[in-house]
Amino acid sequence: MASAANITRPPRTKRTTSSTTSSTVKSVLFGIAVAYGASYLIGTVHFVHDLAHDLGLLQGEIASLNTHGCTPVAFSSNKKGNEGKGEKETIWLEGCEDVHVHQRSGLAFAPCAKDVESRKVWYPPAVKLNSEDSRLNGWLKDILVVYDIENEVARSMELVGFPPDVDRVFHGMDFYEDPTTLTSETKNLALTLFVINHRRTGSVVEVFEYTRKQDEKDDDNGSLGVVRYVETIANDLIRTPNDLAAMGKRSFYITNDHYYREGFMRHIEGKF
Repeated sequence: MASAANITRPPRTKRTTSSTTSSTVKSVLFGIAVAYGASYLIGTVHFVHDLAHDLGLLQGEIASLNTHGCTPVAFSSNKKGNEGKGEKETIWLEGCEDVHVHQRSGLAFAPCAKDVESRKVWYPPAVKLNSEDSRLNGWLKDILVVYDIENEVARSMELVGFPPDVDRVFHGMDFYEDPTTLTSETKNLALTLFVINHRRTGSVVEVFEYTRKQDEKDDDNGSLGVVRYVETIANDLIRTPNDLAAMGKRSFYITNDHYYREGFMRHIEGKF
């Protein structure tokens, strides 16, 4: 009687393709969900942060920083409501974003805030962009100060010819002196001033001409020379201007401190 042959069957291979694919899909979906949740959370925090600042919340008081050992500078101005009556008040300079010293004359030029509290509402370099705030009408009137270092006299200059209804939110500045007009006997002063202005309609560069005669003396009713408005320069390349370097009477280099003016990508730029 013949015996049955022992037949060895190969082990069965488990089908894992379906379960592996399912696990991969779940991991991808989980990663997408985490990334979306994180971006949503960051966006929400950014939105709440900007909203609070636009409403003037959580900003604290604007105070001096690293000014130990510095000498405060002030100038005299007519008291509000007493123009033409000779009554003066002392106004301390604040919010001066830049200062340039003309060595030959000993004069310092500085664009300063008329009221530094306005920086909490409208100041694009700090992403303060609440342009609809009714307080801004007539509030954005920054000043250009000339300071005689030797005599310790400062004046808020009248900007002759500058449109009175245009915003003045000054930032960086520079001046240019034409070297071809200088001789060993040159005493009068003639400078071209370039000042960055963050208007609510867009950031631009304002151009002024500053002149002062050798024998011109300052007094309580006078000013350290004359500043006359020349023109406004606007260009698509002037996106988020911070500072500039004058190269000629109508030429300059300018720096943009960010690419994005506002929004989530501006926030990302600030972080990295």
